[in-house]
Amino acid sequence: MMSTQHQTAAAREADAPEQATAARGDVLAEFLAATAAADRADFEFFVLNGVPADYLWRGPMRFGVAKIRVNSDGYYEPDSNGFAAFIMPAIPLPELHEIDDEAVEVGDLIAWVPASPSVWRLRTGAMPLLNPDAVERSRWFGESLFLHSTPLDWLRDCGNGAVVLDPHANLRLWLGGVKEITTDTVDLGREVESRFIDPPPNLPRFYVRSPNRRAA
Repeated sequence: MMSTQHQTAAAREADAPEQATAARGDVLAEFLAATAAADRADFEFFVLNGVPADYLWRGPMRFGVAKIRVNSDGYYEPDSNGFAAFIMPAIPLPELHEIDDEAVEVGDLIAWVPASPSVWRLRTGAMPLLNPDAVERSRWFGESLFLHSTPLDWLRDCGNGAVVLDPHANLRLWLGGVKEITTDTVDLGREVESRFIDPPPNLPRFYVRSPNRRAA
């Protein structure tokens, strides 16, 4: 049985007016619907795989479940005839006492299956990071930014740090201004460092043109 807080999240999705759902974006409505489909066995999977039970059961929902299919462009979409996957928001839901229904934003959705937590698909590609607030905190307070290899690893750490979701994202843009980055594996550290150092593809050509001057 879901805790009262988790029941509230599911009920809010069912009772919200259509206009409010549209204003917050379809991805939010999809995630809230996915949270209602999660059952005790799904919670047990996470606990057995190292996610603290208190973190899962207290506060807003951390994940949902939905049937999906992967399109030819690499993104996924809901499909009642597809395969089951865990669904997570790229921007975690705020704590319940902080929720403003008019301002909740999930950025994008992440889908992955229990057998392959290191492989995931995005719903729209609009947000290349899981938990971008961690990046902002690192920028403002000069703290080391911890990057996890997978969304499951991030959950194991109770939502601390971030995950790079898009292998093609410009990390100079998204992680620029962070003074220190710590990763959970050597391979991830090398990958992130190379994406900062290697020149980005398709650099623009630069020209200098002096303005025309009138003769004296």
